[in-house]
Amino acid sequence: MNLFQRRISEIAKAGEVIDLGGGRGFQKMLAPYRGLFHGNYRTLDSDAATGPDIVGDAMALPFTDNSCRAFLSISMLEHVPEPHRAVDEMYRTLRPGGQALLYVPFLYPYHARQGAYRDYFRFSPDALRFLFKGFSHVELEPTKRFFEMWLFMLPRIGVWLAPAGRLMDRMFRTGDNQASGYYVYAVK
Repeated sequence: MNLFQRRISEIAKAGEVIDLGGGRGFQKMLAPYRGLFHGNYRTLDSDAATGPDIVGDAMALPFTDNSCRAFLSISMLEHVPEPHRAVDEMYRTLRPGGQALLYVPFLYPYHARQGAYRDYFRFSPDALRFLFKGFSHVELEPTKRFFEMWLFMLPRIGVWLAPAGRLMDRMFRTGDNQASGYYVYAVK
């Protein structure tokens, strides 16, 4: 069980959860976890066309200080031109003990969408520790280590070869610093 799977149920129990960049909700890897949330899940996105519950900017969250219980953010931070401001806003608006659970890319293909959003950044473990340095507790975990990540990036066939890469990563015990991305769990 990975960090995301271990922490998602805690996030769901936190009370109101705001999915930053979530669009119409339960997209990307969140769909299997819909049943954990009992009316306490809302999305915030800067693009009204994606159908969010709240139209807003992650760099200027429309919440008062210390008012939010939990944030989710899946593949959003790389599309923010000033990611440090978005993380600072999460910190500002989280209550003491509030939680954030994110996925961010590191070694991952460029994936801007014309007219909707740009693709600005990738995040190393050092960058993540720096961005979340104000939080009282931070956990990082890599996703798709070396072989799985490189096979995944092959056009058209990578998705089929990635499981073989996962096996190779286990066999060769590849490290955590060559990963397609990271899960981040942070507590204010």
